Amino acid sequence: MSDNRFLNMNFRLATAADASAIAALHTLNWQLHYRGALSDEYLDHQAAEERDQFWEKRLRENEGETQTIVAYDEGGIVGFCCLETEVKTVDGYYLDNLHVAPNAAGLGVGKALMQESAYRLLQDHPDDKIYLWVLTGNKKALGFYDYLGAQHGRLEMISLAGNEVEALLLWWPLSEMANLV
Repeated sequence: MSDNRFLNMNFRLATAADASAIAALHTLNWQLHYRGALSDEYLDHQAAEERDQFWEKRLRENEGETQTIVAYDEGGIVGFCCLETEVKTVDGYYLDNLHVAPNAAGLGVGKALMQESAYRLLQDHPDDKIYLWVLTGNKKALGFYDYLGAQHGRLEMISLAGNEVEALLLWWPLSEMANLV
């Protein structure tokens, strides 16, 4: 890692008090990486309020089906992801909304969040998989996941903020994700 402040990164489960910070980071990343997939009108004028409402509800009404994990250091939240721990599909366990602050990109935060997610499942599900969806137009994210050894699954059109966008399913055995090098 090139920035020593991230050597002190910690993880915890998000609380309702984190909703605003998580929504702001989520919105910023969508604005930076989803132009063309989502409309500029939505990204510039609706996303912030919609993401605020989404995260307020998710963190307030979470019934244990998901764990929103935040990565933080002395400066605050530097990334987050949402892990569905209670719902397993044929694809495995779903890792949703992996987002890293732009000033922390490339410093290992995303990889560390993925590892933390796998650790949380590995003890009870050692032979299982974890998966996520990535928009096919998000070349930076695709490159990152490929660098981390993602297995490519199927392509699907998914609904995102009222738009139909093409996404690729990527997956890893839990044991491999937990031990990413």
